[in-house]
Amino acid sequence: MTITWEDPDGRGVPARLSPTARRLIAGTDWAALDVFGSAGDLAAELPRLLSADPAVRAAAFSRVAGATSVQNSLYPAAVPVAAFTAAILGHPATTNTHEGAAPHPRGRPSLRAVLLTWLGELDDDASYGERPGDRPGFDPNPTVLAFRAIRPTLYEAVGGFLDDPDPLVREAALGTTVALLLAPGLTDRIPRAARTLRRRLVGDADRRERAAVTLALGAWGRDVRDLLDDRDPAIRVCAALAPVCAHDVGAARELRAALADPTAVDPWFPDLLPAVVGQRFLGAVVTAAAERTRAFEDMLPVARAMLAAPVGLDLGPRCWVPVLAVLFPGVDVDPIVPTDGWAPCHRAGPGIDLAAAVLTPGQRAFLRELADRDSYWAVAREDAWTRELIPQRARQRAALRELLERPLHPACPHPPPEHMPDPDRHRSTLPEASV
Repeated sequence: MTITWEDPDGRGVPARLSPTARRLIAGTDWAALDVFGSAGDLAAELPRLLSADPAVRAAAFSRVAGATSVQNSLYPAAVPVAAFTAAILGHPATTNTHEGAAPHPRGRPSLRAVLLTWLGELDDDASYGERPGDRPGFDPNPTVLAFRAIRPTLYEAVGGFLDDPDPLVREAALGTTVALLLAPGLTDRIPRAARTLRRRLVGDADRRERAAVTLALGAWGRDVRDLLDDRDPAIRVCAALAPVCAHDVGAARELRAALADPTAVDPWFPDLLPAVVGQRFLGAVVTAAAERTRAFEDMLPVARAMLAAPVGLDLGPRCWVPVLAVLFPGVDVDPIVPTDGWAPCHRAGPGIDLAAAVLTPGQRAFLRELADRDSYWAVAREDAWTRELIPQRARQRAALRELLERPLHPACPHPPPEHMPDPDRHRSTLPEASV
């Protein structure tokens, strides 16, 4: 194939590719990487990412992305494509707005921001088996191993945008940098990146950026306890989420204090933040507060505030399971968690049957509140899927009410010792904090 680098598609593509980018295209045997016909045209498609025509750029990105991964699994072409993407991040054409990007609270992102985020998504696909909680014994395939091998190259390209003038680029670079530096073999780069990020905390950054930086530093095991005294309650909570604060009584108190009004916390960050993986910020706060609380009387105000929250607030089973596990230690709380129709992958695990548990009057009183609260059993919005959940939740609620009609067991001021949680079950596996 003959490639005209200055205008590969005849539409005025201002390619001017770097020697590295050109070598990656010309020196890769794309046919050997082809999967279901997905990689054959990549040599022509990749330069079109830099097209002056926004429609050409958007179409090229769509085709390139489809040829590199599917359902969190990497195709062989992902490795040279990721390396090429890293090589063009500094190209002036990447500052153009990306037409295919979803709206962001700060505006429409540039192609550079989109590519930075996408590199983080590819790295996430390659990270399975490295993270706590992943299936043990996972055997990475050659493509995953090859992708992990180019992480240092990716970081050198991505880390350079942590100070970019565009806040959307900075956020995208931060999200990908957090993941890359948590990978085995790259943690020695953390101190340098942490110094860069610390400067953002004392600059003119807004709440969202300061929160993202605080969460990133915490995820890296850095000491952020000084931020527990920050003037902004959102930043104090972000600091309290850090693993270094897992056994800090004041940090746990900060989390519970914020949850006295969940409706005030949720609008802080309506969109996902870097380093809050897989859930919204409110859910992360609830989960951390539950993990760091052992006493019924400390968790009860949080549970009641959650119970009083409006139906539209994102407080689903994933939030309620850890809270109820604190209120009812050693008890199988599944029957009192409103079903969401999915397999119980986020449930609290086995425990004694609620009907057989010796409950305190306070525990029974809270169960009565659950049974009586319509909003707890309601679905956030009705559609073809959630309508099927309504009768299931009604049966759960009826069963709870029936249980509460049974005679009260003799009062037990404390749960039996064998049902107390393991005090070390939430101990962090991250490195000790460093300044």
